[in-house]
Amino acid sequence: MSSLPTEIVEPDAAPLPPLPQTDPFTYAQWKTLLAIADTVIPSVRPWSTARANDLGVGDVDYSIRLTSLQNAELVNDDGEIARQYLAETPSSIPAFKDSLLRFVGWHMPPSQRKDLGTALKLLE
Repeated sequence: MSSLPTEIVEPDAAPLPPLPQTDPFTYAQWKTLLAIADTVIPSVRPWSTARANDLGVGDVDYSIRLTSLQNAELVNDDGEIARQYLAETPSSIPAFKDSLLRFVGWHMPPSQRKDLGTALKLLE
């Protein structure tokens, strides 16, 4: 029996849908929504360097988590990528806002989008 040649084929990433043509929220509403997201998903820093909006953890615990991330990443960069990952907030990632915009613009029913906009307006 002859062996068949095998070729490794990797799938292409599926393209994201385009952003909606109209923005459902004002700048102030987006700022409020992203501030809420930053509160729910804060950056993680050691207590010795944590700021008011960060999730401060013990320095030893932070070091243990950082080492765990370094080992999982399989990247030899002295932990810089892991530190950046822990320091990220949703508002610092442009793709996060784009994803929210796609969700709100394409998938959220208009009545719920209006209610969310009203709530964000009240929180400004």
